[in-house]
Amino acid sequence: MSVEFRTDSKTVEPGGLDIRISLTEGERKALGADAETLADQFDTVLWILAFLRRGETDRTDIHALNTKDLELAAQDIGRHFLPSVQGTYAAILRAHKELGGMYGNLARALDAVRSSAQYQRDAVTKGLPKGREKWASTGRA
Repeated sequence: MSVEFRTDSKTVEPGGLDIRISLTEGERKALGADAETLADQFDTVLWILAFLRRGETDRTDIHALNTKDLELAAQDIGRHFLPSVQGTYAAILRAHKELGGMYGNLARALDAVRSSAQYQRDAVTKGLPKGREKWASTGRA
C-alpha cells in the first residue's frame, strides 16, 4: 500500500490536493468492496473537517454550513466510519495479545501509561470478537 499526494497544476480540482491510495493485489482481494466504502467515508471526514474550518464548501449547492450537511456527515462518520475504525483498533489489540505483545511496548506505541494500555487490551480481549471487530478480521460482521 502506498499513499501519494499531488498539489501541482495537474490536480483534478485546480488549486486542490489529490490523494491517491494504491493497494497491492493482495490488499485489494482482502478488502474487496470495503476499500471503496472506507475511502468514500474518509472523503466525508476530510470534506466535513474542511467545511467546519471554513464555514463553507465548494461541493454542494448550499455553500454555507448547514444542518443537512452536518446530519449527512454525522450519519456517514458516526454510523459507519467510526465503528469500522474502532473495530479495526479492537482487532489490532486482540492480535497484539495473540502474538504475545507486551503491555509496556503497547503503552509506548499508544503514548500511554502501561495500566491504560493493559486496560484497553484486556477490555477488548476478555470476550470473543463481535461486530466491527469481527468484520475487521474476517470481512464479515
